[in-house]
Amino acid sequence: SYGKNGGVQVCNLLLGPVETKRGNGLSEELRAKYDSDVREFLKPTDVAKYVRNIVDSPIVPTSIVIDSFNSLR
Repeated sequence: SYGKNGGVQVCNLLLGPVETKRGNGLSEELRAKYDSDVREFLKPTDVAKYVRNIVDSPIVPTSIVIDSFNSLR
């Protein structure tokens, strides 16, 4: 309802791996693959802080990527 009343409007929030209960169910092989490609899994509280900053911003992005991937090797 906040968005419908002229509040935050984010089209895409693209997250990297987030440390959640679902992530605990990853196979050892897949977890090792993530661990080799990311510095760390995102914490849900960090994602919430990013979203809170977006909500508080007068200018809202149409997309934002939040991840810890080692893309600049």
